[in-house]
Amino acid sequence: MPGTLRRVSPNVHFIMKSESQAEVDDELANLDLVESIVQPHGRALVDLYFRIIHPSFPIFDKKVFLEKYGRTHREFTPPVLAAVYILALNWWSYTPELVNLPKPDIQKLEQLAPAMMSVVLNRPKLSTVQAGLLLLQRPDGDSWALTGQLVAVAQNLGLHLDCSKWKIPEWERSLRKRLAWGLFMQDKWGSLTHGRPSLIHAEDWSVRPVEARDFPETAEDDDEEEGSSDIETGRLTFIHMISLTEILTNILNTFFTVRAMANLSNDSENAMKTTLELAKPIQLQLKDWHGKLPKSLAIGETRARKLSPTGMLRPPHDLGHSNHE
Repeated sequence: MPGTLRRVSPNVHFIMKSESQAEVDDELANLDLVESIVQPHGRALVDLYFRIIHPSFPIFDKKVFLEKYGRTHREFTPPVLAAVYILALNWWSYTPELVNLPKPDIQKLEQLAPAMMSVVLNRPKLSTVQAGLLLLQRPDGDSWALTGQLVAVAQNLGLHLDCSKWKIPEWERSLRKRLAWGLFMQDKWGSLTHGRPSLIHAEDWSVRPVEARDFPETAEDDDEEEGSSDIETGRLTFIHMISLTEILTNILNTFFTVRAMANLSNDSENAMKTTLELAKPIQLQLKDWHGKLPKSLAIGETRARKLSPTGMLRPPHDLGHSNHE
C-alpha cells in the first residue's frame, strides 16, 4: 500500500500509511467492546489512572489524553484503552465513589488485551509502545517476548534516536523521550529478571536525558484527593529510576553478558578477585546515586493524603491479587 513521506530531519524519514476501512471498523468494534466491560465507570477509571499511576510513569501526555477521552473513547487504540482500565481497576478501592460498587470484570479485559496487542504490533504507532509498556506493568504481566516486540516497534518509530532537532511539535519530542526511557528501563530490568541479553545497546541509542521541560504537568496539577500520587515526586521517581537503570546497564554489561561470564569462568582461579575489582566502580556509582536522591524519595518519607513513592509500587493485598507487594 503506498504511503506518504514524513520528513522530520535531513536524515530521518517516515512512511505514513493509511489504515483500510476494514481495519478501522475492527478497531472501533474492539474499542466499543472494551468500553462496554467497564461502563459506566470509564471516566472514573481514567481519572484513577492519572491520579495514581501516571505521575511516576508518565508515558502519556495527560492533557492530550483527557481531551481525546472527553470527546470519545474511540480516539484511542483498543490495547491502550484496555491497558489503562486494567491498571486502574487494581486501584478500584482508592476512589470513594467506586469502592462500594460492583467491580467490572478485569479478567475479560485481560483475556482481550493480548489479541488486541498483536493487531497493533503490525501497524506501529507511539500508542503501540504505550499500550505494551502498560500491559507489562500488570501483576503477572511481565513478558520478555513482548518486550522484544516493543523494542522492534520502537526502532521502527525512531524512538532510539535523538529527536531534539526534528521538525515535530514540542509535546511530541518530550513524549518520545519519556516513552523511549520507559522502554529502556523495561528492557534492562526485564533482562535482569529473565536472564536474557539486553535488547537496547549504547551504540544504537542517542536519546537525550529527560529534563524538567519534558514533563507537561507541574505541582499545580496535583490531585488533592486522598490516596493520590503527587506529580513532582512522580517526576523525580521517573528521572532517578532512569539513572539507576543506567547503573544496572553497567552491571549487566560487566557481569552478565555471555562474554563477561565466559571470561570469569575461564579465569576461575582469580574469579573472586576480578569480580571485586570490577564491582568496585559500580559500588561507587550506586553510593553516589543514593547520595543524590532528593529527600522526597527517601524510604519512609511520606506526605499527608499522598501515596508513598517508594513504599508501595502496587496496590495492597486486599485488592484481590495475592502477589502484590
